[in-house]
Amino acid sequence: MVLVEIVLASFVAALLFLGVVFAWALLLKRVDLIDSFWGPTFIVVALATAFQASSMSLAGWLVLGLVTLWGSRLFSHIFRRFLGSNSQD
Repeated sequence: MVLVEIVLASFVAALLFLGVVFAWALLLKRVDLIDSFWGPTFIVVALATAFQASSMSLAGWLVLGLVTLWGSRLFSHIFRRFLGSNSQD
């Protein structure tokens, strides 16, 4: 797959993911919810890119795992702060 197609598909995946989160935030009337989902957006982009690869090396799997760990840690840190607050950030 051409690099431009991979980047475009990853961008669309991130846009769709954040669109769903934004709709959820609007329903909750707490748009600061979207701050919590920046980390998982990196995971979505990494997964979208990995799924488009014809094959992945060990280094590719390692990067995917590390991005997933980092994105999950960032999500849990910011989401816990979100849950502890009753007002918009």
